Amino acid sequence: MQPNPTQYSEVEWNLLKILKDNPKLSQSEMAERMGMKINRLKYYLNELRKAPNPAIRHIGTTRDGYWEILVDIKGEIR
Repeated sequence: MQPNPTQYSEVEWNLLKILKDNPKLSQSEMAERMGMKINRLKYYLNELRKAPNPAIRHIGTTRDGYWEILVDIKGEIR
């Protein structure tokens, strides 16, 4: 599925790019890379997971799992 460019905020696009580059990052590592507190990161992860057309999902356990991107983010990311 091709994402609508206005569907995601700039923060969500950056988060998708980080997850694409390294899907095994922990939430604390993602928050550090994005320069935000973990609770704010969790908000954006939930927005991407629980949308009518989810953009991401987590596969596996919290310790050994990874993030799967469900949308095609090829091309230019803001």
